[in-house]
Amino acid sequence: MRLIKADKRLAERIQKKLNFSNYQMLCLSWAIGLVMGLAIAILFLWISMGKDNTFKWFVITYLAIPIFLIITVYGYLILK
Repeated sequence: MRLIKADKRLAERIQKKLNFSNYQMLCLSWAIGLVMGLAIAILFLWISMGKDNTFKWFVITYLAIPIFLIITVYGYLILK
């Protein structure tokens, strides 16, 4: 709970400094989650290069997409 409170305070400071509305902060957290998810997906695909296609689809389906969703939901919970 401490980490969530600290993240929420940080998000409120960012919101005040940039003069963002709640919706803009939600979009910002979604964009950050998207970028992080894509970076993780690219990293996993780079690691799996040279392997068969089955492994690549496994990485995308069972690792990259859930991590992207977790990061996005976490960002939403911070701003809630």
